Amino acid sequence: MSLDGSYREDGRDAASGRPIQATLSGRWSLDGARMILRQEGYPFVFDGVVVGNSYSGTLYLNDRSFSRFCAARGEKPPEHCGSGSGVAMMQERD
Repeated sequence: MSLDGSYREDGRDAASGRPIQATLSGRWSLDGARMILRQEGYPFVFDGVVVGNSYSGTLYLNDRSFSRFCAARGEKPPEHCGSGSGVAMMQERD
């Protein structure tokens, strides 16, 4: 995530470290603790709340609620995500 509001996301296999998807990019905005991530080229919007190193909320697909999500800053997956399913990880980028 960059200070200019852009981000890049890589998906990697936890065991091998090999990429499992093409690098995705998008834009983010922050209003207090609420952060919204919009992916470029895909109709996904992540709308959630940042607390410490965690980010969780609702994933929207084509403007409709699709799934809950949970993300953690760094290399380790979140230890718990509440009752919702799904896990993602985010890393800071220079």
